[in-house]
Amino acid sequence: MLFCLSEIDNAGIDPVGKQFEVYINPLPNEIEITKKNGSGSVRGVINNGEMYIWPGGILHFQVNKLTALNPEKSIDINGFRFAYETNNGWLLESQNKFTSDEILNMFKQNINLLSQIGNINQSIEIVNSKDKANDKYKLLGEQFIVIGMKRLKKNN
Repeated sequence: MLFCLSEIDNAGIDPVGKQFEVYINPLPNEIEITKKNGSGSVRGVINNGEMYIWPGGILHFQVNKLTALNPEKSIDINGFRFAYETNNGWLLESQNKFTSDEILNMFKQNINLLSQIGNINQSIEIVNSKDKANDKYKLLGEQFIVIGMKRLKKNN
């Protein structure tokens, strides 16, 4: 699906008339194009076994606003959200709907799709988890190990 950035100027992107592509179940060359257009970064979502990706500079909420304006190009971004940067690894966004363990299980369940995007052995950071753990992990064999803690205070 092809989108024009000027269509979502209210979504916080500087409207310069550039276009970007959202790929559904991308082929290897489409992943490389997306990485190139995203300066090495990719964002995406996996829903019901289908993966959608776009350049990393376009945030999930911006794609959500864009698809609200274009119902024929609708993308449900409320599934398993991820971002990948070649030099920094993975960022998994929970939307305060899932615990860290649930998000890590989703990562494992989708490892075949995610390994097409980037190195699954790089660090994994979880943000906005339901349990507020928001730690940094690394996959070691079949296990995740904590490599950095960023525990947030829970609201009483």
